[in-house]
Amino acid sequence: MKKFSLLAALVGLLLSPHMAPAATYRPDAVDDTYFATGTGFTAYATPTDVVCIWGGTGRVVYVSTFWIGPQSSSTSLGAWYYVKRSAPDTGGTATTITPVSYDSNNIAPVATVQAYSAAPTLGTSLGNIRIVLEQSMVLTAGMQAVGLDTFGANTFAQIPTGISLRQAVTLRSASEGLCLNFNGASLPGGFTSTWGVEWTEH
Repeated sequence: MKKFSLLAALVGLLLSPHMAPAATYRPDAVDDTYFATGTGFTAYATPTDVVCIWGGTGRVVYVSTFWIGPQSSSTSLGAWYYVKRSAPDTGGTATTITPVSYDSNNIAPVATVQAYSAAPTLGTSLGNIRIVLEQSMVLTAGMQAVGLDTFGANTFAQIPTGISLRQAVTLRSASEGLCLNFNGASLPGGFTSTWGVEWTEH
């Protein structure tokens, strides 16, 4: 009888809600997924933020992939900063990019993607998610892309994985954003680029 009571108490302890591990949300294939991209993007002189994705209202945004494929008239090495912000950029000249939904049944995204052709006033930085040293390829040599990728495997042709993340970058409000930034350095001559950002919303 004592053995049975001890066993019952142990089972009750293991099943207690106070002992249950905290649930951590991970985006997966059932979440609404979107992609925004641009090509022939030349940025502006000594750029800071060049492309940003901002969160929205009513849904949480999970950025799974963010990359850029720069080209120039001569090979050049530069550092690209992935900056998370707690307040949005203001001013400058921004083009809002229309994203593509992976499923036509997805609702309209709440996230906003902007590409800057004139320098904005930067919003509050929470720090750099990553700093990536990247070699700009000569135009005739093809494109090489670097960036952030949660998948750990090639997602599209000619786009290497860049850096694998343990967790998608999470934007919980319209004030939060993730920006691709060149830290005010000079771009190489003949600079142009193709970039892309993928995210889910839940």
